[in-house]
Amino acid sequence: MGWGLRRMTGLNRKLPDSEASIDGAGDHPSACAETVFPACVMEGREETSTKSNLPVLYAHSTELADKATWQTLADHSNNVSAISGRFASAFGARGLGELLGLVHDAGKASRLFQQRLEGRPIKVDHSTAGGKMLVDLFDGMGADGKAREGRGACLAYAVLGHHGGLPNGRCGEKKSSLFERLNGDIEPFASFADIVALPEAMGLKNDISLLLRCEQTLQEKTFGFTTLLRMLFSCLVDADYLDTEAFLDPERSAARKYTGMSLRDMRERLCSYMASFPESSSPVNQARTDIHQACVDGSLGPTDVYSLCVPTGGGKTLASLDFALSHAIANGLERIIYAIPYTSITEQTASTFRSLFGDESVLEHHSNYEFDEGNEQRALRERLEMENWDCPLVVTTNVQLFESIYSDRPSRCRKNHNLAKSVIVLDEVQSIPDSFLKPCLYALDELARNYGSTVVLCSATMPSFASQWLHDIKPVDLVPPDRRHANLFDARVSIEDVGKVEPDELVSRVAECDQVLCVVSTRKAADLLFDALVEEVGNEGTFHLSALMVPAHRSYVISAIRRRLSDGLACRVISTQLIEAGVDLDFPVVFREIAGIDSVLQAAGRCNREGRLPLGHVFVFDCPEYAPKVPRGNGSSWLPKMRALGLEVMQTDPDPFGGSGVKQFFKRRFQEVDTDSLGIARDFSDPHRFVAANFPFESCGREFRFIDDAGIVVFVPWGAHGAEILDGIRTGQLDIRILRAAQRYTVSVPIWQFNFLKDAGEVSSYDTVPFWVLEPRNGSLPSYSNEKGLVISSDGDDFLTL
Repeated sequence: MGWGLRRMTGLNRKLPDSEASIDGAGDHPSACAETVFPACVMEGREETSTKSNLPVLYAHSTELADKATWQTLADHSNNVSAISGRFASAFGARGLGELLGLVHDAGKASRLFQQRLEGRPIKVDHSTAGGKMLVDLFDGMGADGKAREGRGACLAYAVLGHHGGLPNGRCGEKKSSLFERLNGDIEPFASFADIVALPEAMGLKNDISLLLRCEQTLQEKTFGFTTLLRMLFSCLVDADYLDTEAFLDPERSAARKYTGMSLRDMRERLCSYMASFPESSSPVNQARTDIHQACVDGSLGPTDVYSLCVPTGGGKTLASLDFALSHAIANGLERIIYAIPYTSITEQTASTFRSLFGDESVLEHHSNYEFDEGNEQRALRERLEMENWDCPLVVTTNVQLFESIYSDRPSRCRKNHNLAKSVIVLDEVQSIPDSFLKPCLYALDELARNYGSTVVLCSATMPSFASQWLHDIKPVDLVPPDRRHANLFDARVSIEDVGKVEPDELVSRVAECDQVLCVVSTRKAADLLFDALVEEVGNEGTFHLSALMVPAHRSYVISAIRRRLSDGLACRVISTQLIEAGVDLDFPVVFREIAGIDSVLQAAGRCNREGRLPLGHVFVFDCPEYAPKVPRGNGSSWLPKMRALGLEVMQTDPDPFGGSGVKQFFKRRFQEVDTDSLGIARDFSDPHRFVAANFPFESCGREFRFIDDAGIVVFVPWGAHGAEILDGIRTGQLDIRILRAAQRYTVSVPIWQFNFLKDAGEVSSYDTVPFWVLEPRNGSLPSYSNEKGLVISSDGDDFLTL
């Protein structure tokens, strides 16, 4: 298969040296020495030329009237084709990636678009043309003159969506659908044929067939093909962004150069760090060392789905890091991606990795990340790396990972192709929301099966996902049961079911302990219990944690808790379950309201974590007054359902918090809940949709949200930094940096509670920001407590878990 490029006089812009190599080590990935196709594309095909009097077509203009400074359409199409193809080669689809890059801007060959570049204020659809070319190439038009429903129409999703986003197939929402556009009229673009000659379709059809594997079922092939479309879309949009940036903003493009450690250097640094510790006689540390070694032993295996199930406190963060580094090196993988359920744990993990490898080597990506604005170069590099994850070590959230995979937006999808040939570590995998579990596992399944990636599922309470995978996946156990030292870790704590207690009794028992954590299931319960405890023992050393506190406030409180625990001072904490997944705190006593077995065990992981005491104590209690109620109407029943299942296992299993209890709990849980509540796994594996080329990409991108958007976002000017941001909001002196920083000072408020704030005149709206602002009164925040965060009516708040 070879493609010809018809050269035109004056079409080829020689790029500066900094942009001059697409494959050279350390050079910018979007640069080309000349505007020619790679050798593998040109093989067996002589260049053809065109008449020198043909008009020159352009893709991008500059501020200068001299068109010699503009980027030609041939250059841009050629560059994007080469970059997109190189990205797609990671999963065996170079030819398809090159094709999409070649035709994506075909509509820019229209007379109106060229006039637009010259300054005429008009809008021109320049992406539908490439989609029509793909239909022509693969399937042709039907007898009725309409686009046929075949491979070409499916590939057209990527081209039509490369600016506005992936459309729906038949019924668009905010965007016109795929077939509305393919069957609509567009500006003539015949001049594009003077620049390129398309390849033969047969070779590309064979490529698709090979990628989908003949032994798969129709459902598996369908989901595999939609995943391929998403990955090709990612290759295309990232290539388009990169080449456009390299032309229009070479300085920004040059700032993308990675300056941190290689994976091999990181591995050597980690080995030196681990070797620096003296051999410990502590049984807990000896067990951690053995678990760590088991992970290293398993790192030489092939790419696959692995399971890392070790007790809480077993040292899985560094053990999984060592596995990921060693495994990536052994298998020629390019990056490691850590996905973590909560931003607080993401920050904690990223901080650990930065202390080992330095700031330049770790990309921390989540909505609450605060850039170091004192270091402009570092802040710019981090922003650029967040766009496409083109760096060796990424620490991010489940929200960023999975919402990007299922997004329809080009800006979010840029990073997806870099999931290929990666080690993807899912920490606290049991925290993936039940209603999204199946589509998440389907995506991981595809990445491991067809994209050369390894997936590592980490948890102290590992669910059995056997019924949830797309294929018959049996994860490889990195640490076999006989090396988990479960008896040792279990011996650190006793878990006792104390049955029903009244609120006063619970407060008294918590107050008797100098250092104690009490975890309840709802914000309302945490609010009431904290007030009662303060009345009993006072404010000194008494803390509250919930998501009604802005992230910056929570981080401050967690640091204060950690200091008091370390100093041996009184420290009593009332928290929602946000403290359970990986927050590195160590209490001698923990109280946990009855909940799912996994939640109880996660809470127990905050008890005698380091094994410094002969025995820590966990008390599981049932306080009916605090228990989440079964909702009326459309409210979520998840909390009371998990509570009932936990109680069922505790009453029927002889070892409810051991292996059999965990297994029984998750088996019952996945029988009770819908793990594909939006029908995403079903829709994208439906063979009928495949045949009709009718996939709901736009609808999926809108609906697939880990965090419910039903709440109203409120900015709270907490602390000195929050006050500075408020000044910027009021004066309108804002930029993207300030808006990002503001996210650490926001809280999501249910609409029925937000209305209390609004009716009381506590919040204001500003044209400068997309959220409401809690207004200070006489220098204070009457509706925000330094102890509990946002103080509003708790009516109807029985089902808010964090």
